[in-house]
Amino acid sequence: MIELQTRDLLLINLTYEQQFLCVGQAHEFVYRDMEKRRKQTRILELERAGFIRRERGLGYDRAGIIRLTQSGIKLAENDRAERIPQLRSLSIQTLLHDSIVTAVRLRLAQLWTATWIPERLIKGDSFAYVPDGMLVFASGSIVAVEIENSPKGPKRFREVQERWRSNPVKLCLYVASSVVMYRIVKKYMESGPKDLAFGLVNWRELEKGTPYVWMPQGNIDIFSRREL
Repeated sequence: MIELQTRDLLLINLTYEQQFLCVGQAHEFVYRDMEKRRKQTRILELERAGFIRRERGLGYDRAGIIRLTQSGIKLAENDRAERIPQLRSLSIQTLLHDSIVTAVRLRLAQLWTATWIPERLIKGDSFAYVPDGMLVFASGSIVAVEIENSPKGPKRFREVQERWRSNPVKLCLYVASSVVMYRIVKKYMESGPKDLAFGLVNWRELEKGTPYVWMPQGNIDIFSRREL
């Protein structure tokens, strides 16, 4: 019988909310202060206890991905008011995009004191556009997070911008997965309306540092503060 620790429950809940967790992300964020062999052993212990299963990363992550078994899902749903339907299978497109969403979530948790609301818990009847995730601060401020991994096209991007006008968020933070995507999204924003709270950051800069967020109105420093 395994004795579940706080970190184990964090892994199970992250995997539940994000649908999967890359093994590398579990090593880096969940069990970060443990030596490598102990990290591997702990994941194996959770697997043998029947809470998780490991799957191949479809060519994306050599170490594989973690998903929940029915026992793991039941444990994650114990104290939840709302349940999140779990995907039966994942596509390579899902892995590429959603793994970045999870990485951004974990990184922002290191910088900000806020509660992450996953995409599948954001109500479409409350928001005109459902982002990849939202951060809710104790002050009541909300930051919507969007991961840009492929171009939407200027027309589609403009439509999304206009739909955000009616949404009660302090900032819509766009995280570009590459330098190329950063340039594309920046161009979209430069040619769009200037009265919307849209910000942009390069994921590679955010991953290891606290860069300024670019906005059409000027750069802002929001990652040096725990609260917004």
